[in-house]
Parts: sequence; structure tokens; C-alpha cells
Amino acid sequence: MRAAGKTDAHREPMPMSTTTRKVQLHYPLERLTEPVVTRLVNDFDVAPNILRADVNARTGGWLIVELTGDDTRTDAALSWLREQGLVVTDPA
Repeated sequence: MRAAGKTDAHREPMPMSTTTRKVQLHYPLERLTEPVVTRLVNDFDVAPNILRADVNARTGGWLIVELTGDDTRTDAALSWLREQGLVVTDPA
């Protein structure tokens, strides 16, 4: 099923050198209401796949995600996440 308003003619193809990285994102409490996953898609053309999550409105939380995209874009997205105060680690 295609999202409303999206057609193949309006989507750029993913770069040929796509890779998938699994990371754990630790959210501080003050970042929980920000749409950081949406920004990964819109600003960096990185496709996130949320595998696990534990989020608490009082303490913050974490996500384990697979990020698929061009190496350069994925690196830029991970740097941006760190700049936003998220801690990026390898999942245990």
C-alpha cells in the first residue's frame, strides 16, 4: 500500500550502495516529544526499522533500530542524532 500522495514518479530511488546498520538510540527525557525518527527519513533519506523500544514519559527511553541508507547519509544521520542529545550505541 502506498502512502497518500506518493507515487513512484515522485520518489527518488535509494542509492545503489545502501547498507543496513543496527543501533540502539538512548533518548533523554527532554527529547521524547521530538520527531527524530521522522527527521531521519525526511532530512537524511535513511529508512528506520524499529525492532524494539522501551519508552517512559518520566525517564526517557531507548529504541533498537535498523537504519538503511547510503553510508554517507547514514553517518550524517547518526552524527545529527548525537548532536540532538541522543546516545548512539551498538545494541547488546
